[in-house]
Amino acid sequence: MNADKDGIEINSKPYYKDALIKQDFLIQPTYANNVDYSHISDNHSYELTENDFVLLAQEIINSPHNEIIVNCGAFEDKAIRDKISNLLDGKINDKKIILWSSKFSPSVDKSDAFGKFGAAVAASNFAKPDVYLLDKNLNLSSSSSSSSGRNSFSGLGYMDLGGTIASGWDPTKDTAIPLDGETPAPDYIRETFFDGDQVKYSEIAKIDSRLIDEVYRTRLAETIARKSNQDIKNFVVGHGTYTKADTARFLKENLKEDTGTIVMLSSMQPLAFGANNGDAAFNAGFAAMASTILENGTYVSANGQVFHPDFTDKDLNNARFMDRRYMQDEQRQHSFAVNSFKASDAVTTAVINSLITQTNSKEIADMLARMSPEEIAQKLGLDESLKNISNEQNIEF
Repeated sequence: MNADKDGIEINSKPYYKDALIKQDFLIQPTYANNVDYSHISDNHSYELTENDFVLLAQEIINSPHNEIIVNCGAFEDKAIRDKISNLLDGKINDKKIILWSSKFSPSVDKSDAFGKFGAAVAASNFAKPDVYLLDKNLNLSSSSSSSSGRNSFSGLGYMDLGGTIASGWDPTKDTAIPLDGETPAPDYIRETFFDGDQVKYSEIAKIDSRLIDEVYRTRLAETIARKSNQDIKNFVVGHGTYTKADTARFLKENLKEDTGTIVMLSSMQPLAFGANNGDAAFNAGFAAMASTILENGTYVSANGQVFHPDFTDKDLNNARFMDRRYMQDEQRQHSFAVNSFKASDAVTTAVINSLITQTNSKEIADMLARMSPEEIAQKLGLDESLKNISNEQNIEF
């Protein structure tokens, strides 16, 4: 953990405040606020002393955490892994220790540091207890021949459904718009983790996720099933945040269990703004790594976490994903009442836009909770076809 108390250091380039997050960033993702940092040494990786290793081993043993990430230089990284493994022999218990490094400073626009940081966080969450080196091709290599950090891997399928992560900025419209051609995330994953073209890109659509309906989801499921039959079993789905969980539930219900591991990816800022601007690069690395470690199934990744699709949606009040099982009853009621209405495929864009342009989501949720679909349709000036949406979509108000 080559860091001091104020920030983390990668390739001898210090970053302060929230570790990899610049002080003037508009977004400070959850992952930057839930990490305890320890400074071990200022030495380069090829200059580490015996005392440095002993201090690191002691820090790991004494840490209350089971998920530990060690940032070290790329030189002699396998030797560092083996040295730490020997010092921790018989003392690892349930700890997952992930060594990682980057080629570029976080100040570089397309720096791999953010993606590798995200991948290391995912690995520390889901790998088996051991000491690992985050290696090429999203591989986790350990000193133990009996330990495996990942599933079998024959390539990663990137399914593009648009969303903020796939957008660029149009100053004439003062908003983010879909980019032409292959979007930045698959290329960033390819350049950060792989030597060859092991990321296979498929464009499903490039639209706001509030417009994604069963037609798009069916097209997505069919594409994933076809790729799975071609021996790709690891998938990342680029998607907007609003209906990401709805799409995840659709895939879970309509794909066979042996299709592969599917991880939904999104971000709050476009990756086109730069890897060092926002959460997109971290999220991309996290999702890519999670797709190689988790068992077959469909997962929602957000905030440096993975959620089961049946128990999560976007919490509009806090602009993040939450597990409904662990929310306060009042929070669950007003947050997800909005989501269940807004995310329904039967609700037109007019309803969605009317809701999201309001300034206070709790007030909207409270209002919806007191109104019938007919009253909502009348209040928002919508056509009569929306009056039956609760029966068609089993929406509760």
